[in-house]
Amino acid sequence: MKLQVNLIFEIMGRPAEHVKQSLTNLVMKIASDKGVRLVSKEIHEPVKIETSKDLFSSFAEVSLELDSIANYLQIIFKYMPAHIELVRPEEIAFTNRDLNEMANALVQKMHQYDAI
Repeated sequence: MKLQVNLIFEIMGRPAEHVKQSLTNLVMKIASDKGVRLVSKEIHEPVKIETSKDLFSSFAEVSLELDSIANYLQIIFKYMPAHIELVRPEEIAFTNRDLNEMANALVQKMHQYDAI
C-alpha cells in the first residue's frame, strides 16, 4: 500500500545561504531513503528574523510517496517535520503483526533517544 504525505520542514540559522542549503540537503537525504519517492518540493527563501541580529528562517514543503506505514513512522521520528499530512489512502487497515512491528520500531527509537 502506497501512502502520499505532505510535510513541512523548518530551519533557523545563519547565514541565509546555509539555511537554504541545509533544507535542500535535508530534502535530498529524505528522498534517498529506501521506500521513499520525492513527488515535489518547494524550498522557500530564508527570511531574516526581526527580533534577531543575524538569524534567518526558512521552510520546505515536500510531497512524498511512501511504500509503507513503517516509512511514514520512520520519516516522523528520523526527521521530525514541523507538520505532516497523510493525503492518501483515506482509510488504512492493520494486522496485529503490522501494528506490533510499528510499536516495536517506535519503542526502539524512544530507547535510542533515552540513551542519548
